Order: sequence, then C-alpha cells, then structure tokens
Amino acid sequence: MRPHPIWIYARQIARWKTLSGDLTTRALVVDLEDPVLAPLLDLAPTPRDIADERGKLAGPRKYFLRRRALLRKLVSLRLGCSPADVVVTHDADGAPRVVGPDPSIFVSVSARESFAALAISDAPVGVDIEFAGPPTEPLREVLHPVERVEMEKEWRSESRVTRFLETWIAKEAYLKALGTGLKRDPATVAIGFDRFGTFRVADDARPAFRAAGLWDAKIMGEKFVYCACVALDGRPVHGLPE
Repeated sequence: MRPHPIWIYARQIARWKTLSGDLTTRALVVDLEDPVLAPLLDLAPTPRDIADERGKLAGPRKYFLRRRALLRKLVSLRLGCSPADVVVTHDADGAPRVVGPDPSIFVSVSARESFAALAISDAPVGVDIEFAGPPTEPLREVLHPVERVEMEKEWRSESRVTRFLETWIAKEAYLKALGTGLKRDPATVAIGFDRFGTFRVADDARPAFRAAGLWDAKIMGEKFVYCACVALDGRPVHGLPE
C-alpha cells in the first residue's frame, strides 16, 4: 500500500525553487485568485493550451489558462526545465496529460470556480475538489454495500452528509487515478477512513489491491473546500509542513 499523500498550499508553492529529481508525489489545492500565485501564473500559453481552452472539456473556462500555467510550472520544477518546454494536453475524457518533454510524468487536476486541486507524480494519480453545500441525503446507489452499512451508523444527519461528501471525493480521486473516471461504477469501490484525514481504498475489481489517499477540509476565503488525492504506485509521497 502506498504511503499517504500530504497537501501543499499556495504560500508553500511560492517558495519552491526546484523539485528536479524529486520522484515523489506532490498534491496541492489553491485559489487561483490568490496574489501569491501571480509569479507562477505569468506564463505565456502554448498553442495547445489555447486550443484546449476552446475545447468542450476545458472545465471552468475563466480559469483554464491559469490552471494550465500552474500545472506547466510544477512540471518544469519537477523536471528541472523551462516552463516554455512543457507541453500539456488532455485526453478524450478531459484528463490532463504531459506530452513533453517527459511524458512519464503523471498529473491530475480538479477545478471548481477559481479553486483548483493539482497533483504531480511518477505514478498514476487522481485528485478531486468539491465545495461544502446545502445538506443533502447521501446517494445510496453510488455507495458500496460496506459503505451503506457504515453510513447508517452515522445517526446524526449532518455527520452522514459530511461523511458522504468525504467518501465521494475519495472515490472520484481514485477513479481518476485508474484512468476510468465515472465510467466505472463507484459502488464497486469502498472507502475506509483512518485518523488524520487518511483513507484506504478497496476495489471489488482488484481484490488483492489496496490504495491509500488523503482527504482534507479547509476554509479558503469564503469557501469550505473538500479535496482528496490518491497515487496508485511509486515512491512515498512527501510535502512541506504548512
């Protein structure tokens, strides 16, 4: 089982000078309106960036080029190259892919309005971000039978709603790391929560396989943001202390 990820936040990113030679996973969540990020976002878009922004799978378009600039900057720090040399595109499902100069780097991006979660790794990685919203009852059809039993133990409705949101983002992050997204039935994946925001993934389709991930809940500006990250293989995940 892979060690758990650690989140990194905007002011830590701004202090990075190089990640070259670092083969571990970095996962981060940012508000792209944060002025601290300005030096990392001042990057001319490539023709591929502009074409992807105009495509159907661009996500929240207002911030697409900022997300792409930050992702290219992180990849350049990892590879020790110029951001101008980094080329990123997305696949048929909209997932980002590094195509140059080193296509062996794995990345994942999730966005809501100006907020974005990004991950970069030497292994398949998935990340998801959601906002806390009005309380709604969990959708039983997306829960694994084991999760349904656990959800019933959350006798207070507010606890059940929170646990469902945490479960959902963990599932989405894992399915992104697999490369299937919601083409896979999320009810075939079970999430088990540990202490300190970590979780375990059990997959009915891969009974001998286990994955580990991290979820977080953080107030950022006026938003209460939930995020989750899973890396499937590779070396231990490291981050900087907040």
